[in-house]
Amino acid sequence: MGDLMTAAIEQGERLAGRYRLEEQVGGSGMGWYDLCYRRRGVGRAVAKAGSVMTMASRGADPESSPPKAARHRRSRRSDTDQAAAAPAHEDGATLLQGRYVLQRVIGRGNLATVYWATDSTLERSVALKLLHPHICREAGFVEEFLDMERRIARLFHPHLVTIFDAGTSEDGCFVVMEYVTGGNLRERLGRGDPVALSDVVKIVSQVADALQLLHLEQLVHGDITPENVLLDENGDAKLVDFGIAHLAATTGALHAQSVGSAAAYLAPEQLEHGPADARSDVYSLGVVTYELLTGRAPFEGEDWVAAATERLSRDPERPSLHRPALSPELDGVVLRALAREPRERFQSAAEFRIALQRARAESSPRLASGPLDRWAADRPRRWARQLRGQSWARLAPVGAALLVGLLVLGLVLPPLLNPSRLVQVPDLAGQTVDAARRALREAGLGLRTTDEVSESAPKGIVLRQEPPARANTQSDQLVRIFVSSGPPPVAAPDLQSRRLEDARADLDALGLRLGKVDEREVARQPWGVVVAQSARPRSDLARGGTVDVTLGMPPWTTAPPLVDKAIGEAEAELEKRGLKLSGVRPEPVPGKRAGTVLAQDPVPDVRLRQGQSVSLVVAVPPPQP
Repeated sequence: MGDLMTAAIEQGERLAGRYRLEEQVGGSGMGWYDLCYRRRGVGRAVAKAGSVMTMASRGADPESSPPKAARHRRSRRSDTDQAAAAPAHEDGATLLQGRYVLQRVIGRGNLATVYWATDSTLERSVALKLLHPHICREAGFVEEFLDMERRIARLFHPHLVTIFDAGTSEDGCFVVMEYVTGGNLRERLGRGDPVALSDVVKIVSQVADALQLLHLEQLVHGDITPENVLLDENGDAKLVDFGIAHLAATTGALHAQSVGSAAAYLAPEQLEHGPADARSDVYSLGVVTYELLTGRAPFEGEDWVAAATERLSRDPERPSLHRPALSPELDGVVLRALAREPRERFQSAAEFRIALQRARAESSPRLASGPLDRWAADRPRRWARQLRGQSWARLAPVGAALLVGLLVLGLVLPPLLNPSRLVQVPDLAGQTVDAARRALREAGLGLRTTDEVSESAPKGIVLRQEPPARANTQSDQLVRIFVSSGPPPVAAPDLQSRRLEDARADLDALGLRLGKVDEREVARQPWGVVVAQSARPRSDLARGGTVDVTLGMPPWTTAPPLVDKAIGEAEAELEKRGLKLSGVRPEPVPGKRAGTVLAQDPVPDVRLRQGQSVSLVVAVPPPQP
């Protein structure tokens, strides 16, 4: 934290000139400070550099702030920073964990390097994020990281990138994800042409929908930037990098080098106090929305320090000042998402999404994109110029007729053009899916379902809903219900080489049942141990499910004829057939050579399993009188 504070102070001194920089360190010992630029008695504060690192997973070193045009570019590093120590694949590519072939670098940040890789086991393309080693060395980070990735891997959402695998290696910890081919939102913004309003609403709504699922799982994304919103070939959004920056900050794995362009998306409370919650993600998504609508960030200072100062001291300008065709309704939604106080923002990502979609629906047709925006904005002025040359005496009757016509249209057209109405969302919690569908149909609403594990609710029962019960919404809107899929899955145990009674006890302890038991001849295996199971170890099973096992049984053989053979010859014959000599009983017999087999049990040609035993009676000299 000391390095971070020093870097921020030196940066402020260079930019301030005659301004006076004061450092104030709070008594909490947590690295709190204010950077105050004072001139003519006017102060402005940039608070707590430690909080700036809460979500800044990308961006430049504060010692060398990039120019405005390059503010959001990723920092560059050598292509061999992390992968050099990993073993090489046969074709020269880097091999990780003996499975993932790292083909080429597709992204870099201050937390990790992202590779396009090939999963050699499943023969598919994946994206592999390899975190930098210094991050993984922080105490407690690896355990928290793996726990978080396990939680996220259980989630499914069409606008969340799917997690396939996570683990650690000599080069650091890594996560393997779905590979999305369409680029990211930063690249879309870099084209320079305006983003159509319909595309803005679609992309932001999809990201908000994905965020809502993360927040319901008590996960904070912590790094909502255009770089972390991927676009597939259909233009649909997929959110990536959830929680890593936030986790790295809370475990102390981020340092001064992590402060940079990502700070442009931090909420004010993170700059002042550090902790992030769902409303912080809403603010960051509001910044992305502003940038999509206007082509610029809501605050653009000379560097991240200046931009952060503006964010703490004033509200952003209305988006319509930079894109005149935007409606007041859209201005209001975006500015509420960017409110400096968390309590004044939308309290959930779902609330933000609903408000944005409603503002879009209530906006006038002038909200088309590109040249239509300029045409709509200029249209009133063109009409004014045309009317300026007309005689008001000639226009008065026309104006009266138009006024009457507008009044009539105002009464007649709204019901025809906007048949939707506000309806109250019914309470669906505790109902079955069929009952919920009927209730929504009667209310004029649609249904969208999402499965969710539950320890208490039976499978198929509604746990909760969005929007909540008794909320007012437009008819024909979709209501999302979260349906219990039953208890969380159980990881199948590894039963290999376990005896049947031990395997049964292992399954009982996990709430699983022993299913069918088969036998199979297996050479050189202990008698009656598990050699195969129906469920792959560590695979997910429903609680109460069954696992079939196969026990290894030695092959069949027969007892050889051993009578009249020497004991050594008999032992060799038993070993040849995979049998054991269990015991030898001496029998005094005059006239017989000592060590000659007199009898055997079992008798010759009896079927035995390899590994079973044969006992012998062997002649010994009688005692001397």
